[in-house]
Amino acid sequence: MLERVYQQGCSRVRFPGRASEDYREAVLMNTAGGLADGDTLEQSVACAGAARALVTTQAAERVYRAIAGPARVRTRIELDDGATAAWLPQEMILFDGARIERDLDISLRGSATILAVDSLVLGRRAMGETLRRGRARDRWRLRVDGRLAFADTLLFDERRAALDRQAGRPAVLAGATAFATLLYAGPTADAEPLRAALAASEVVSGVSAPGAVVIARIVAQASAPLRDAIARCFAATGLGFDLPRVWYC
Repeated sequence: MLERVYQQGCSRVRFPGRASEDYREAVLMNTAGGLADGDTLEQSVACAGAARALVTTQAAERVYRAIAGPARVRTRIELDDGATAAWLPQEMILFDGARIERDLDISLRGSATILAVDSLVLGRRAMGETLRRGRARDRWRLRVDGRLAFADTLLFDERRAALDRQAGRPAVLAGATAFATLLYAGPTADAEPLRAALAASEVVSGVSAPGAVVIARIVAQASAPLRDAIARCFAATGLGFDLPRVWYC
């Protein structure tokens, strides 16, 4: 049962007809058509009891050239004991000169389960775009019953080197332009199905399982194989969610 919805400014949410009676699907929309410097987008999701929810976005988010400060996206997810949720936004595309800071804070209680994915694409390769200027900072925090269970921060910054030179380093992206982090946490979280799914896809990946948390890093030459790999992982978890229809549009 949907208890409360609040939306303001360019941020909107829609609830399409469900393919299954087992969970609720929410589609987030940014009606501004993208993010520019100084923009702040805040979004939060809370699931109580045994609720099951899938949250995605209407389209890939675009981050345009910044003149002054960065755009910011702040996401908070809170799951009560017994709740299950999937955070599956479409990719974020950075244009040359973009500046973005993203924060994803997840709080789980008891037996709650989360599958969360966030991906970045450095320019539109098909359009011949190259990112040489800009900044991208991705910050993840996961807390289980109030205790920090996972923390990660990724930073690309042109002040150290041009972005395309940073991404070209063998220990970073080795020239790839699309990458994602996937987090799977909860009583049923298992690394092996994800390893098998990624091995069958056209990406470079690694899966680790520190404690009860499974982390996958996925790197691809373009957004299409990255999306395919994410879809394979999504199905491999066996959580019972269908891939959102907006991913096929």
